[in-house]
Amino acid sequence: MPAPAPRPAPEPTTTTTSSGAASSAGSEPARAPAVESGTPVNAKDCKDAGVRVGEAAFSRIADAVRCLVNVQREDVGLQRLAGEEHLTSAALNHARDMAARNFFSHYAPEPAPAGVDPGERIANAGYQWAVFGENLAIGQRTALQVVKEWMGSPSHRAQILNAEVTEVGVGIVTGTDDKVRWAQAFGRPVGTEAPPTTSVAGLSKARNARTGFAAHAARRGRVVVVRGRVPGGSSGARAVRVTVQRGRRAVSRTIRVLPGRSFSVTLRRPGGTRVTRVVVRLLGSSPARLALTLR
Repeated sequence: MPAPAPRPAPEPTTTTTSSGAASSAGSEPARAPAVESGTPVNAKDCKDAGVRVGEAAFSRIADAVRCLVNVQREDVGLQRLAGEEHLTSAALNHARDMAARNFFSHYAPEPAPAGVDPGERIANAGYQWAVFGENLAIGQRTALQVVKEWMGSPSHRAQILNAEVTEVGVGIVTGTDDKVRWAQAFGRPVGTEAPPTTSVAGLSKARNARTGFAAHAARRGRVVVVRGRVPGGSSGARAVRVTVQRGRRAVSRTIRVLPGRSFSVTLRRPGGTRVTRVVVRLLGSSPARLALTLR
């Protein structure tokens, strides 16, 4: 029988609580800089990423989900998420409950022995959280497919790229209707500090003395973030072209910036040599060129 068509997951509800502070439902998770044009999710990055549910143990596919999530996080300079047994239990219990009682929601209908909402379920599984989050999906057949769809949704992507969490658990269950339920439970335990938002591996600055055009570049994971300021004095927006080059490969982006305003561009580093060269050009009248090197 053909696999049922996947159904997009509803936007997740996130609740985060700092230790000793009141809960705030729907609070915005901390985010890393967005990668230019989105970060591609590739089956080659992780073992079993393209294996269909039913063709391998659920634990192997769950490991592939976590691996793909960590590739996304590393691409924007975030810390990898460790697997955690209590979060895995919370995710698995909710996926089982959704399959057994045929519902799909972050809020379980009463009676709900495992817990009504994500925070309660995670706590009931034995995880004392300082921060938590949850992603759900239904109908996807592979880890690659579900992570692609989560990364294509702004709110699910924000959960995956939440700098405040450090651990994750994945639950996968197939119901009697042959639909696969996916659940991700994210957390950071009480008494631990949030990791740094980015891991800067290099920094380079440059300024054109004649025009005052200035920029700096930093390598964060697999991306380069370039920030700068366009000098004032002109009457309209100026074009700024940023090129990131490694060996013979290069990627570029051109943006328009108002005089006297700052700009920020994030580009994924192309493959090649370890040394990354960044060229920032101010186009039009009174042009300027800045060359930066990241090692």
